[in-house]
Amino acid sequence: AALYSAFLAHNLVSQGKLDEADPLIRRSLDLYEKRLGTDHPRYAGALKTRASIEALRGQDQDAEKHYRQALTIDERVVGPQSSAVADDLMNLVPLLKRSGKRQLANANIERALAIRVAEFGAESPVTTGAILASAQMAYETGQYDEARRLVDRALQIQERGFGSKHHTMVAGWIFMSRLDIAQGKLDDAAGSMSSAAEVLATARPPGNP
Repeated sequence: AALYSAFLAHNLVSQGKLDEADPLIRRSLDLYEKRLGTDHPRYAGALKTRASIEALRGQDQDAEKHYRQALTIDERVVGPQSSAVADDLMNLVPLLKRSGKRQLANANIERALAIRVAEFGAESPVTTGAILASAQMAYETGQYDEARRLVDRALQIQERGFGSKHHTMVAGWIFMSRLDIAQGKLDDAAGSMSSAAEVLATARPPGNP
């Protein structure tokens, strides 16, 4: 019952049905606590779903609290260098940024990237989420050249891993167009958007790498 409720709640969140998801995930947390205890990966997973609901509702303090609780569980049970911990660190980034904790957000990104590189290698497409998050941090502080370097790196990794027409390339090209505009390179911006449009027209969808 707990597992099914957690699965259903997660799906409802992805559909934006927060009011339906909320009681289900709270029920899952209660059942997991009684049957597995609060130091279990499934309990941590349910906490993340609850935190995602709170974040979408703008309840950032509660969301940060529950994401941190999940992070502590995953560090202790799964291990501090696990993919689960990398995910937890990245989940906290937008909350930390919104609360003005940019230095801590950047530290989370760097640690998550280090975990991904250690597990999958520096050229794995799995690393590009953290790389683009670092680029966004640079962009927001006017470090356009550094942001461009990071976006270019992410695009190269994705192209080598999936090919130039994979759907994951779109976000990078759109980001590059924003940088072009910020730096007054309007012709380049048009080229970047054209590349994004070309990928969208022929992209292989998720599930078909």
